[in-house]
Amino acid sequence: MEQLVNFIIRPPRAEYNPESDLLDEEFMLKGKWYQRKDIEVKNGRGDVLQCSHYVPLVSPEGKPLPCVIYCHGNSGCRADASEAAIILLPSNITVFTLDFSGSGLSGGEHVTLGWNEKDDLKAVVDYLRADGNVSLIGLWGRSMGAVTSLMYGAEDPSIAGIVLDSPFSDLVELMLELVDTYKFRLPKFTVKFAIQFMRKSIQKKAKFDITGLNTIKVAKSCFVPALFGHAIGDDFIRPHHSDRIFEAYMGTGAIPEVGFFPDSSTASKATSSTSDAINQVRSKRPMSRTEVPSDIPSEEHLPGCQDKDTVDNGSSSSNMISFELSNGHPFDPHVATTMDDDQYVEYQLDDLTGFPCNVEEEERFFIDGFRCLWKP
Repeated sequence: MEQLVNFIIRPPRAEYNPESDLLDEEFMLKGKWYQRKDIEVKNGRGDVLQCSHYVPLVSPEGKPLPCVIYCHGNSGCRADASEAAIILLPSNITVFTLDFSGSGLSGGEHVTLGWNEKDDLKAVVDYLRADGNVSLIGLWGRSMGAVTSLMYGAEDPSIAGIVLDSPFSDLVELMLELVDTYKFRLPKFTVKFAIQFMRKSIQKKAKFDITGLNTIKVAKSCFVPALFGHAIGDDFIRPHHSDRIFEAYMGTGAIPEVGFFPDSSTASKATSSTSDAINQVRSKRPMSRTEVPSDIPSEEHLPGCQDKDTVDNGSSSSNMISFELSNGHPFDPHVATTMDDDQYVEYQLDDLTGFPCNVEEEERFFIDGFRCLWKP
């Protein structure tokens, strides 16, 4: 269980070099020059957050521009915002990004999956509003960053819009799913003990309560327009988490499907220069992703585990956990109720109309999305 605790609150820090892994201090996109301003912001706990703000070298007409704050996932960092900057800057939307406390090059010891990160985000929003060079502020969060964005949006209704990419609906439920996914063998009678142990251990180490990270409850009090999405094939946070949050979401303009956006005559035309720029960024440093620590044992190396060849694939062992997650059904209504140990769940898309198939379509998708969210 200690391994799972560390997996949650102390994943590997993203390592990067600002000089080589971020966009250049000055760079050109679609014939216009932009710059990266590196900034330090101190949060309420005294941790110094390493941040970058991507803005035009010369502001159009000298007016404040809308800004999107990109919030990375756990094991992520501000370098993950480079693609968002390439997509949004040509539409005169600036991009601010940060290393949350406990992540990347920022201060802080632990990752809290949104609990403390929400306060980091508040410090950044306060900085931008005091600076006076931005107008509307939107949030774009991925994984942990999506949870952070949702939690902050529920407290600050002045946020213009939120993109929620692959958030989790409940941290305790996610931990139970990770126990199952990564084959931590627990007898049924130890489940409550194990959860209580992890709760107390995390409270002692990282000073937050895992039972307080329930974004379904938060969604019921958030009214900021939001765009929902989930990474296909995400085996860390499964797609049904986004489904549940969307079902509970009270905000206007919540958009669950990719093909929902109407065509916009004012949307930027995608060009090969965007694709080339994104491919160049990806070749330098791929997007951060959550990796399973190498010291977490696999099923076949755990004591007391049966050999796969001798296990009846049609049923689970009677002394293993059966997770009751909703309506008395194991797993989730979207997940098959009987699965072999070596099977996985496929989430099928019945209609691929409007689904982005390349970089150019992704660019237009996000530009249309933000225009839709910010439309009066």
